[in-house]
Amino acid sequence: MARAGSETSFSNGGSLVLDSEFQCDGNLALDNGALLDEVAWYCGNASGPTPVGGLAPNAWGIHDVAGNVWEWCHDGYEVYHGDVTDPNQVAPDSPVYRGGSYWDFPKHQRVENRGGNADTYTFSDLGLRIGRGLP
Repeated sequence: MARAGSETSFSNGGSLVLDSEFQCDGNLALDNGALLDEVAWYCGNASGPTPVGGLAPNAWGIHDVAGNVWEWCHDGYEVYHGDVTDPNQVAPDSPVYRGGSYWDFPKHQRVENRGGNADTYTFSDLGLRIGRGLP
């Protein structure tokens, strides 16, 4: 969902520039000239949770999939071995959360970044996205 068919780290087609992974200054330029601030709420442009829809959507029209709050996903967390194209097929030892949060560094906002924990784990910057399929 976050990747929306792309293979880049961010939905606006960019990736982090070397040595920018820990910058919290805001207006962070990506390697394609776009700004991280266009698609992610992170330590450079947010100080708390923000209503969804304030940033540019990805190619599928989904807003704010990077930053804001980490989101629980329907994937099982395991160390990937080789090329994994469908993480739903990975045995769910623990659920996965993705997306980074408003207080995280830019490196945590990348689509490929993820973490796993027990389904009872809670934190102030962890939530879930309610969605439904199209008819």
